[in-house]
Amino acid sequence: MNEIQKYQGFKAELAIAETFEEIKFVENKAAAAAEFARRNKIGVEEQNEWGKFRVEIEIKKGEWLEKMFPHGGNRARSLEVILSDEKITPKESAQARNILRNQEKVNEVIDQIKTEGKEIITPSLVNSKLKTIAKKEEIKKLKDDIASGMIVLPEGLFEVIMMDVPWPYNTEYDSGNMLGRSAAPYPEMSIDEIKQLPIPAADDSILFFWTTQKFLHDAFHIIEEYGFEYKATLVWDKQKMGIGKTLRLQCEFCLVAFKGNPIWNVTTLRDLISVPRREHSRKPDELYQIINESLVGRKLDYFSRENREGWETFGYEKFKK
Repeated sequence: MNEIQKYQGFKAELAIAETFEEIKFVENKAAAAAEFARRNKIGVEEQNEWGKFRVEIEIKKGEWLEKMFPHGGNRARSLEVILSDEKITPKESAQARNILRNQEKVNEVIDQIKTEGKEIITPSLVNSKLKTIAKKEEIKKLKDDIASGMIVLPEGLFEVIMMDVPWPYNTEYDSGNMLGRSAAPYPEMSIDEIKQLPIPAADDSILFFWTTQKFLHDAFHIIEEYGFEYKATLVWDKQKMGIGKTLRLQCEFCLVAFKGNPIWNVTTLRDLISVPRREHSRKPDELYQIINESLVGRKLDYFSRENREGWETFGYEKFKK
């Protein structure tokens, strides 16, 4: 059987597949055919045809999952447990559902992969690019909302300010669009833009300014631009090794700085907090708890991830929904 006959046969099997097991059976055969093509150095075009077919299989899987296990139903057991009984992993389910939800963009992504010619089409690559497109669209909306004045800082001055600024990790940063190869789920800012941020600090106030190894040097200059005097550095041990070019990174840093003569009643905060990291950029609850118990005055969580009792907030997570 030649490759064309095999491909057509698999497509016919997929068309009549009704159970997830049957769909997976076709998927496994298609994955094997794609691997055979790769190992035998069969042309890129043919490998991409198998890749496109495997994406079609993901859409079929997504349709089956949405039909049999739709999100949001009232169930005695969690969806994850139910899927486990069906030998379906959460990652597998999430990928199939995401490709199904965004299938109108699938051809656009496949054309992009072909045009770039750097990678072979696979379901995981298509899924990754679909998520990137969705993130860029969300970032663009947020940027438009900021430009239109829909997102503004709270009024007045604050005695305590926590800042987790959107550092420019994106090596293709362009202040005109802020939509390059960023891992962050928000618009990044240049160092100059960060320096020019309005800081609603009271005459006597405290700043907690988060940074990382890459921007530690810049952070000291930035807090001076804001009119604060450096006092100490808090180190957050995330308890898990991350990436890094020179060193594998595990810590973030929070510069503690004063403006004027603020009231500092903190007696239990050491220079090291060791708690596991959570979602992207989300900072330890333990630090907020100590501040709430020890420091008085209005508190601002600048570029916050969530609303917190006792804090006024400005940031992506609050306004993106």
